[in-house]
Amino acid sequence: MSKHTQPPPELFFDRLLRHYQNGYTSIKQPSPESWEDCCGVQAEILNCSTPFFINGAVADDLYNIPRDQKDIDCLSHFPFPVIYFELMDPLEIIVGSEYKRSVKGIVIGKEDILFPQSLSKAFGKDYLNVLLYDTNTLQEQPPYDLPDAVYFGSDTPYNLGFNSKFFQYLPQESELQDVQTSTFDPLRGLLQNPLSATEQQNVREHFKSITHFCLNLIDYINAHNITLRQVERETKDTTEIERINRKRETKGKRPLSALKPFYWVDITEKTITLTEQNSNNSLSDENTLTYREWVRGHFQRYHTRNGTKKNWIDPYTRGPSTAPWKENRYIVLEEMLQQGKFPTNA
Repeated sequence: MSKHTQPPPELFFDRLLRHYQNGYTSIKQPSPESWEDCCGVQAEILNCSTPFFINGAVADDLYNIPRDQKDIDCLSHFPFPVIYFELMDPLEIIVGSEYKRSVKGIVIGKEDILFPQSLSKAFGKDYLNVLLYDTNTLQEQPPYDLPDAVYFGSDTPYNLGFNSKFFQYLPQESELQDVQTSTFDPLRGLLQNPLSATEQQNVREHFKSITHFCLNLIDYINAHNITLRQVERETKDTTEIERINRKRETKGKRPLSALKPFYWVDITEKTITLTEQNSNNSLSDENTLTYREWVRGHFQRYHTRNGTKKNWIDPYTRGPSTAPWKENRYIVLEEMLQQGKFPTNA
């Protein structure tokens, strides 16, 4: 499907981790819930996460795959307790005229793991949290360099709460509260302004789409026909890192962390869909196409004695290779898809 390329020397993940570590250590004893303390929490979350590198074209398809609200089985089958997804190409999202996001990194995990001080577990609540890191996160002024957050109950993932630079919303079982927007006035401070009913619905739909996307990402890395490939990035051995850190500590410097390996998804079992099969077996149909088009990636479900399994069908192109593209956007998607494979050290 894709050519092999070398992984980037530095991930967005590395820059996020360094940014939050520096923020946390900028003062000796951060006050609880201060910006510095929040940076420490973010650094800890990233440190305990398992990074995945997701092809941009695949991410675009996963974002656009509709999802049955009853299909929440993946929430019980996390391959790792905390997962960080880095998108090779940012996911561009526009909600209204003022809220524009270019999502580059996503963390998903149970709230009691991400935020050990949370009382949700003590009250019998089992929440999951999604943290969204924008490409501009590192350029924002504190505290706006903290990620957007979405949270939901593991049994009701579509009754969402969320908190971001622009929106705050606390769900209730009985009724919907207003979505609030934040406006900072230099004289009067932080003001809360409710959106119109239509704008509120657009915001809720945006965060619901993000939740769909995250659940689809979990299904993608759990697909029956894939293998997870690990790429090691650290070139120094443990002994060398320890030696370097001893020298740094004597000089009062923060110790260095080893570069985390990351995972990518390899389709190890080719599955032919009916659409592909008909296309391959009918040259006349292929020749009748006067353009090239993009066929989105999708899941293929089948039933076994152990329950329903899902295969992932990678996106592919259809039509004569010399024909023009049906839409210019397909050119971008194909270029994104061709970046998606990395050689494994294993």
